[in-house]
Amino acid sequence: MRYLSPEWFAAAAEAIQRDEQLRELCAEVDLTIEQTVTDGGEQPIRWHVVLDHGSAHLVVGPAPEADLRFRAPYPVARDIAMGELAAPIAFIRGDLRVGGDLSLLTVHNKTLAALGDVLRDVRRATSFS
Repeated sequence: MRYLSPEWFAAAAEAIQRDEQLRELCAEVDLTIEQTVTDGGEQPIRWHVVLDHGSAHLVVGPAPEADLRFRAPYPVARDIAMGELAAPIAFIRGDLRVGGDLSLLTVHNKTLAALGDVLRDVRRATSFS
């Protein structure tokens, strides 16, 4: 499946929703994370992940209210998703824009890391070309 295709979003949503460890980690969490990928076209690609007191789900489209927002051009988002570029490095270089309450990055670092781990199998099945 191709990165950011409808099939990719479906696989990512399923992986996030069914992961027991992620649900346990977000038992006390109320957090919405929006991601925007720009590709030079007219419309950016947006989705958000909602972690809400033990439930976790991915929704295609912008978040009504996001606690954290990430925005990157497609090549940067692709490299981060592939695991070839660390998000903090992309941020330092100015290639990844971060908005919202940045203290949440530290407060919820284990949950955010687990979210990345959940997508490992999806990543392996993804074509990033």
